[in-house]
Amino acid sequence: MKNLVCPHCQTVLQSEASVCLGCGAEIVRGASRREKSTGGCLVAIVGLVLTMSVLGLVLPAYGIGSESGLAIIVVLILAAVILNFLGRALVAFFFRSRLRFFRTYRHQ
Repeated sequence: MKNLVCPHCQTVLQSEASVCLGCGAEIVRGASRREKSTGGCLVAIVGLVLTMSVLGLVLPAYGIGSESGLAIIVVLILAAVILNFLGRALVAFFFRSRLRFFRTYRHQ
């Protein structure tokens, strides 16, 4: 069994602990909300640029012009939503073993 060490008080904890017994710091596992959001946005932006590039090359070859503009916009919006969820899932997967210690200070 792997032990954890609190960065605030240097107390040795069990790996399943959710709170430090020495200083009361909360142990949070995984990526933060901001990291997930950033990852989702980055994957969506890169994916949309690639999708628009592919659509720009493929659609004229099949004779599809501006009359299908609404369908193309709907496809791009769906691609953005799907890619955002994919990016969030990838960040959550790759940061799943990350540990963060949050200590609250109460001043009197």
